[in-house]
Amino acid sequence: MASNNCLLSWVNHLDSAATVVTSSSSVTGLGPERLKDPQVRKRMRTAVGVVNPTLTLDFGSAKEVGVLAVLQPDDPGYIDADGNPVGYMAASDTIRHRLDATTAGAGALYDSLYYLDPTYTGATYDFNFITQSYREYQNSTASGIVSGYGLSAHILPATVQPRYWQCDVAATSLATTPAYLDLGRLWGGPAWRPTRNFAYEWSDEWTDLSETAQVRRSGQEFVDLAPKKRVLTFGLKALTEPEAKIFMKELGRIVGTSKQVLFIQEPNGTYQGYEAIIGRLVEVAPITQPNFALYERVFQIRQSL
Repeated sequence: MASNNCLLSWVNHLDSAATVVTSSSSVTGLGPERLKDPQVRKRMRTAVGVVNPTLTLDFGSAKEVGVLAVLQPDDPGYIDADGNPVGYMAASDTIRHRLDATTAGAGALYDSLYYLDPTYTGATYDFNFITQSYREYQNSTASGIVSGYGLSAHILPATVQPRYWQCDVAATSLATTPAYLDLGRLWGGPAWRPTRNFAYEWSDEWTDLSETAQVRRSGQEFVDLAPKKRVLTFGLKALTEPEAKIFMKELGRIVGTSKQVLFIQEPNGTYQGYEAIIGRLVEVAPITQPNFALYERVFQIRQSL
């Protein structure tokens, strides 16, 4: 499987009633339990002066995890005089993920601070020619968040089975303005990638929910402003038989049009901050078989706000 093939996740352990979310800081009425709500604007907000909360999640039992995501609402912080939100994290702000089976925060199963070797904290590259050893340290905690998109996705190098997820956020760019942090949704679940990537002729568009009224006598237009949201359309047109008859069928059964999916066009790619999306399927398209060997399914994902 090509390393840059797209990624789909359609099970979010935050949706389970057994999952418990706590935070080191939140304001009354905007607590961490709101991160379980699929309505992203039902945010969690830290106390004024706190932009580095620690989020701790207990899934209730060991669950499969291959991808983690932190999503901000589309109007984080407050709206300034120009109509722009001021609370988006910077790409250089950090989000550290630690996964554990028994002790939350230990990072025994996975720690994104030590992406490749959790036992190594030395120089970036360490060559020992006497023992013929090589170890690499790679800090993988940068949020990668793009203003206007607000989604930080982290793909694990291998699937793990944690019960606990500790997420340490350090939004230092927001320390002065707005001096607090808004988070809208967390995602932790399995990751699936097709053997063959999505086909050409995909599309990614912004739809504007605003309504424009035109006055016949004067010709003037009046706009009732509303949010914009992305709609992503793509097709997996070279699915294998097991991919079509197991994974795609299960996706339709579990998700339908009511639950959310996470999709990343090019995992760990240059434009991941612009491409990753959490949303719902506009419709559950049928699985088709255009020839003997291959199967197809077309997706249209509408961004959740």
